[in-house]
Amino acid sequence: MNVKYQVTIDKTVLKVDQSAHAISINEQLILMKHNGIRGDQHYIQYKFKTHEVEIIEQIGKMCRIKINGKIITLTVKDQLDLMLDKLGMNTKVSSKISSLRAPMPGKIIEILVQSGDQIKKGDPLIILEAMKMENVMKAPADLTIAKITVKVGDNVEKNKSLMEF
Repeated sequence: MNVKYQVTIDKTVLKVDQSAHAISINEQLILMKHNGIRGDQHYIQYKFKTHEVEIIEQIGKMCRIKINGKIITLTVKDQLDLMLDKLGMNTKVSSKISSLRAPMPGKIIEILVQSGDQIKKGDPLIILEAMKMENVMKAPADLTIAKITVKVGDNVEKNKSLMEF
């Protein structure tokens, strides 16, 4: 099975492919030897040079390693991370959201917040009735309500701004 990763060191992005028998970085095959004495020390042959690599610290998908005595920090994205990036689902929500929009046509049944309220992600904001069902619209992130652009009883179309943050 071939597994693909994206490794970022500072602003340099490397494509890493790993199969059962080989590892390549940017389509260049590397040879990896493990030091039997210490489990965190390896030797990698890359571009005809041998490099001593020691894993210092690993926290989630961030790793600090020492290559030939120089400490570097790298982040790793696996296939799931890369797919989420491609779909635009790995971005920070709070930095992009400036308003709450109606996901479907409906009628405003209840407004649960006021202008100036500070809300937490997941807090209920508005109840929208659509197709005889009540839909609770929740806060997408920690935000402050700047302006409410609808009132109870309003009929709204899909994508109508309901409130601004």
